[in-house]
Amino acid sequence: MRQYPNGKISPDDEGQLTIMVSSVGASASVKVTFPKPVNWFALPAELARTLAASLLHHADLAEDGMRQLQEQAKTAAEEGRLQ
Repeated sequence: MRQYPNGKISPDDEGQLTIMVSSVGASASVKVTFPKPVNWFALPAELARTLAASLLHHADLAEDGMRQLQEQAKTAAEEGRLQ
């Protein structure tokens, strides 16, 4: 049964949707995963702010992960040259 926690906002509203936000350090990307094809989604203002904060947080993690990978590659290359 579909749930509409904030009421059905339009005729094509398909109800509540769960998404996952994650970071991918190897490509310095933020991945947003939807459980099904989605044409649109709407959020109450406070939840939109929470999603924005999560996206920013994962963007920072992704950039940090990319930097760490680059530093590890640089260190490995330098160690290889010293041997």
